[in-house]
Parts: sequence; structure tokens; C-alpha cells
Amino acid sequence: MGNGINKVLPNLYLGNIKDARDKELLAQHNIRHILSIHDTAAPVLELFVVLSSCECDLSCLHHFQSSLCPRGALGRVSRFTSSGAVPLTQKQEDMRYLCISAADHSKQDLTQYFRDSITFIHESRLKGEGCLVHCVAGVSRSVTLVVAYVMTVTGRGWVEALAAVRAARPCAGPNLGFLKQLEEFENMELKEYRASWKERYGNQTFNDEEELAALLTRKSTCSSSDTITTSITPAAATSRT
Repeated sequence: MGNGINKVLPNLYLGNIKDARDKELLAQHNIRHILSIHDTAAPVLELFVVLSSCECDLSCLHHFQSSLCPRGALGRVSRFTSSGAVPLTQKQEDMRYLCISAADHSKQDLTQYFRDSITFIHESRLKGEGCLVHCVAGVSRSVTLVVAYVMTVTGRGWVEALAAVRAARPCAGPNLGFLKQLEEFENMELKEYRASWKERYGNQTFNDEEELAALLTRKSTCSSSDTITTSITPAAATSRT
């Protein structure tokens, strides 16, 4: 069984790798979409088959890699470009996955996955179905992707978005390199991306601003040592990594 998941926004949850295997927990929260990001990310629940990705262009799919998977899975598909493998969504019975292979290391670039991840999360919510975002511990990589999503669908910057996610999941703590990437996303891409997002999806269909405000007004239950950790800025992170 998993260790429990935390709701960040309606139909958006953060958890760990054990939670992604907990069928009872997933069913309880109507989770039909799983975004898995860790070193060996792959669907984990029984048989899976290739399915078109939610917004990814499958025209560049040109590689099929056979592999042995638990319970007789048919195989594993990767999508490749000149720069290497990039995410591909897959469906496993009635579960849809976006699997991203990425290390929890300050040098790992997660920004390249932000847009696919944000779209995957949002499309699942538009369907009224739950989306679980997880890495191994549900602390760093998965939190970074969720913070990027929260920044996109609200008017908040990375600091407030992370604070809100921490209110929902107190153990949330992206590594210093990922904090820097979130800051760069805010400063260099977010304004333009939000504009294209609004053009694509129109008026906001959720009350995410209100949900976020409620999270930010929660009384902090963090320890003093945790407060010190959260005060580290990306500028400090650059000098320490």
C-alpha cells in the first residue's frame, strides 16, 4: 500500500511510487491519469498498450523497444528525437500514463518536460478525472512539475506556488537546481506561455486561484528547521551546487 497522497487542487494529487501501485487508493480518488517521473519511470499496473499521447505529436514515433514487463506486458514504447528520448503517454487498461525518465539531481533539466506535463495534468482535470503526479518519494521531481503547473493556471510566481504545494504536502522540497529552473521558467517563459495557454483553453474552468489562496492561508505546521530550508533561494542554490 502507498503512504497516502495529498490533494493540491481538485483532481490533482501528489504522492510517491508506492501510491502509484495502490489500486484501492487510486480508485478512491478517481485517479485515471498518472504522471510518473523518476530514473526508471514506466507504467506499473498490469498490461499496457500504446496509446496516442494527449497532446504529443506521435508522427515522430519511429522506435519500438521490446522489453520484459511484469505480468506479461506487451512492450514499451519510447519516442525519440535527435536530442534523445522524450515523454510518451501510454494507456494501461483504463489508466493513462505519462512516463518521464529523470534523475533527482540539480543538473537534471526538468524544464524540457514542463509543457508536456502541464498539458497532461490539465487535460485529465478537464475530463473530471484525477491525476497523480509522483516520483520516488513525492518530494522533489514530482513537486517541481506540479509547481510549474500551478504557476501556469494561476497568476502566482514560483515562490507562492511552491508555498501552496508545501501547504498541501509538507514534505515537498525540490532540490536547489530545480528551484532555479522554476525561477527561470517564471522569468523567461511563463508570461508568454500563459498567454498561449489562455488562447488555447479560454476562460479558466476551475477555481484554482481560490483553491490556492486557501492553501496559502493555512496555518504553517512546519518545524523551524523546515522553515529555514524553505527560505533558501535559487540564487543561493547556484552558489551551492
